[in-house]
Amino acid sequence: MRCSILVLALLASVPLSASGQTRHHDWAQLLVTEGETVDIDTATVQRGNETFTTWLRWDLDRNTHQMGVQYRVEHVELDCRAFRIRVVAAEAVGPGAPVLLPGAPVLLAPADSPTIAVETGRKSRPIQLDSLDTQWRVYSRGSLGEQSVHAACRRLTRA
Repeated sequence: MRCSILVLALLASVPLSASGQTRHHDWAQLLVTEGETVDIDTATVQRGNETFTTWLRWDLDRNTHQMGVQYRVEHVELDCRAFRIRVVAAEAVGPGAPVLLPGAPVLLAPADSPTIAVETGRKSRPIQLDSLDTQWRVYSRGSLGEQSVHAACRRLTRA
């Protein structure tokens, strides 16, 4: 009995992210504009009931990287029938301030939160999402978000 309690206590102290600290991503360019790049992770795509789950990497200010590349990496679920998206998790990757989507209020997790390896040589910080961030959304017509969702769905549904 004592042994099982000790094992449970040890397991409870291990962060949930520890088992997935290093993920292999196979990034493919999805969309490139004058100043932004959106990539899709082709290595982790999962097909669900009418949806796809994968990672998107947003480089929203490609022309002004002074201290290294910064990304916002999102684990997303895509509904390609309705061209809508919902964020499951998000991370800020790279040096300096967090990468924010235009108009999206985002809070960083507490400073003492562990960082996790997203790809070789880069560290990330989890971004704390609120309930509005994780709801299904349809981006406005012509926006970077809408173009990205359509490009991701084209790529995922033709495979």
